[in-house]
Amino acid sequence: LDVLSTSFSKYIKNEIPHFTELVWSSLTSNLAPYINEIVEGHQSHFAGSNIEGDALGLESYVLLLLEVIHTIGTKPRFRNLVVKNIGELYHALIGYMQLTKEQIRTWESDPNKYVADEDDDTYTHNPRIKSLNMVQDFFEDLGPDSWEPLTKAVSARLQESDTQKQSGYGHWWKLREACIIAVGTASTRAPPRDDIKQFIKNILVRDTQTGEVSFLRGRALWCASKLVKFLDRSDTEEFLKHAILALNSPEVSFPVKISACRAMHGLSKCFEKEKIPATDAMNRVLPGIVALIPLSTEETLHLLLDTLLSVLPIDEEATFNNVNPVADQMLVLWARFYSESLILIGIKEVFQSICVFPKCAAKLQERLAIPLLGILDRYPEQLPGITQTCLEILATVVIPCQFEELNQLYFSKSFPQVIKILMHTDDHSILPAGCSALVSYVRVMKSNLLKWSDGTSNGLHYVIQVIAKVLDPSRPDAVADGVGSLVFKVLSCVGSELTQDLIATIIRATAHRLYCAQTPNLVQQLIIVFVRLILHNFSTIQMLSSIILPNQQNALLFLFEQWTKLHETFGGSYYINVSTVGLSKIFLSSEPWLDTVVVSGDLILGSPSVKTRASGAEDKYSTETLRTKIFKLMVREHQIVIENETAPLKAYDSEDDLNIDDEDDDEDDGDFPGMPISIDVGHMEGNKFVESMVLSEALALENMESTLDEEDPDIKQDPLYELNLKNYLEDFIRGLSASNQVLFSQLYEKLDVNEKKHIEKWIFGK
Repeated sequence: LDVLSTSFSKYIKNEIPHFTELVWSSLTSNLAPYINEIVEGHQSHFAGSNIEGDALGLESYVLLLLEVIHTIGTKPRFRNLVVKNIGELYHALIGYMQLTKEQIRTWESDPNKYVADEDDDTYTHNPRIKSLNMVQDFFEDLGPDSWEPLTKAVSARLQESDTQKQSGYGHWWKLREACIIAVGTASTRAPPRDDIKQFIKNILVRDTQTGEVSFLRGRALWCASKLVKFLDRSDTEEFLKHAILALNSPEVSFPVKISACRAMHGLSKCFEKEKIPATDAMNRVLPGIVALIPLSTEETLHLLLDTLLSVLPIDEEATFNNVNPVADQMLVLWARFYSESLILIGIKEVFQSICVFPKCAAKLQERLAIPLLGILDRYPEQLPGITQTCLEILATVVIPCQFEELNQLYFSKSFPQVIKILMHTDDHSILPAGCSALVSYVRVMKSNLLKWSDGTSNGLHYVIQVIAKVLDPSRPDAVADGVGSLVFKVLSCVGSELTQDLIATIIRATAHRLYCAQTPNLVQQLIIVFVRLILHNFSTIQMLSSIILPNQQNALLFLFEQWTKLHETFGGSYYINVSTVGLSKIFLSSEPWLDTVVVSGDLILGSPSVKTRASGAEDKYSTETLRTKIFKLMVREHQIVIENETAPLKAYDSEDDLNIDDEDDDEDDGDFPGMPISIDVGHMEGNKFVESMVLSEALALENMESTLDEEDPDIKQDPLYELNLKNYLEDFIRGLSASNQVLFSQLYEKLDVNEKKHIEKWIFGK
């Protein structure tokens, strides 16, 4: 039924109301047996079977029933079949959310499993998790209107739980815990209501105070953090008090301590909001979290690290007092999980959170000095990943903290070792990490870098040698990924110290790497390297023109072909600004070859849009002069700017917002109607650049570049970061029209009808 409802609902739409009633009836009638056999753990008398005839337990059967109701309830065409009884459904779902005897047994024997099973992104599949997902999805679809029926169901279930407790029923707390988790799950869509405040004071506050049932106490703490926007100062202080007590009390069970961590993750936002004094609280919270780290497996560690990230920046004094204990545990974790990338990322982020406060950063630097420098000295005897992470910590945590005395120590001890490692290693994980470290050295310690010498060469020369090594065409693209940042730092921080020989080294290495680069991200980086070099020194053009690539093509012509073809695919507003200004500088240079260099123009209509192995066909483009192509790109860039201004993207909240045709939304039948169209990024002559670019890769690139824009302080200081692209392009086009009407008219005639109309309307106001 679930498969039919999902994929073929159009063909059984007349039968769906009938079998929905049957499924609903079975779901409600099986709740009592489920509680008796699964929740309480009594002997099972259920005798079911699946389509293959194999035995089917009651828990699996209930899960299938929930799947069908969930599928029908989230389809716009049939939603009303479920919504009309939404209150009764919530009442039933709360029953199915109750903790089972088997779950409790598992979690008490392995508390870390509790974290994995109860995580928001858990892969566990059972009636409890399914019921929670259904509540969440129905709230997404119905919004605040879904709150009233949920609160009625919760009230009824809470009364039932109280009655059970009074009658001496041992499992009374399970229904209460289910009510609390239901409210917490729906809290993101909860409207401001008095009943929520009553729920906080009458239910959550009371349950956090009692040690009667650990899972109930822990769930109340968790729910309090979910309802943080409804807490007043007295409530917040009450929950903070009990979370801190739970973290530091030896007699409190591990699941409650974990719930206290979850609570602190949410309650941490209240210190600034409610102006709550934080030093004493954080001096107790941080040791409590640190004490849990040695007891935790990987699943729990992610939660603990996230909690540290949320509480470390709250109070400088408390963080300073706890720098060494936190750092010591991070070093232990590093040795324990040296090959687990997600844990290592968390460790580095914890170090960065400590460095929010200058005096804490200095103390952390002192604590990390001996282990980090020891790792560098012992290369290559370290375990895989240790040296890589050491370089990443140097890059992101240690070097950027500008304390002159410590920096002198770190530079004199670490820089020679880093250079030695990078010049001798061929490890494809160490080279990118080393480049990140060099970025920080160049930015923070440039004076030391320029003065340092080993008797053979100075620091800047070694940095350029590393750039050339990383760009070696024999290495995978992933190794060179990020080299653009290092080149940018060199140009922006020590560009005036670059000799013609050093610039020529960068240009040759970048040109040969661009020729064989495969990934869009690296191609963009390398083109932007050239753009920056041209903006830094226009003589780069002459240097490039003297380089011949393996296919005997001139490197300058190759750059122009790829740059003009791929400019429109670049991601990140800053990089678009850089590329646009670079193109305009080329256009305005008055070089005689501007009208003789020929590049690919527009895609010829009727040619295949994607190269396929079967056909061997490739996209076909017209040809046009470089000057004409640049002018067209300027106009098209202005079109994009105007489109973004006049038609901003809408945040869609539901299928209805997307205007999905309900008659067709179920008929996948082997096709994928939502598959994004392919993006044409052109092809690189002589190097099989890419057969097609998947939309997700393009979006990932844009998101990554946007993140770099936000985080890199040197990029923010670049005047091009704040460039008003719309005004710049308008000045460019109007200036050309005013200064050279003949050339402007010639280029104008090369535009298509829409581009001409755009110029007339938006540039000249006709």
